[in-house]
Amino acid sequence: MIVQYIQKAMEKAHYEIIDDEEPYYGEIPECQGVWATGKTLEECRQNLEEVLEGWIVVRLQRGLNLPSIEGVAIRPLVGAGKIVSMSCLEASAEIAVYTHHCADGDDGCLLS
Repeated sequence: MIVQYIQKAMEKAHYEIIDDEEPYYGEIPECQGVWATGKTLEECRQNLEEVLEGWIVVRLQRGLNLPSIEGVAIRPLVGAGKIVSMSCLEASAEIAVYTHHCADGDDGCLLS
């Protein structure tokens, strides 16, 4: 479902040429603050997708909702100040992400 969310968001991307070293500019209006540039349109698209992925991770880590895009939504489920799972809803489909503790003490997420 996360892949579907990214695909739907990328379909909403708007691109334009600007006066810059990296003249291709892209943004996803539905995802506030998600924008990127590139020397080519393809580079801009790739950069935009990377920014989108990072934006999703940061919002989920902070327990913030993401906007629904064409019926695809990702909602964090927060417990005790940390994300313990998240559900990605499209019709009745669901996916969960669980917090785990690494041997070195760093927290991370596993997709299941």
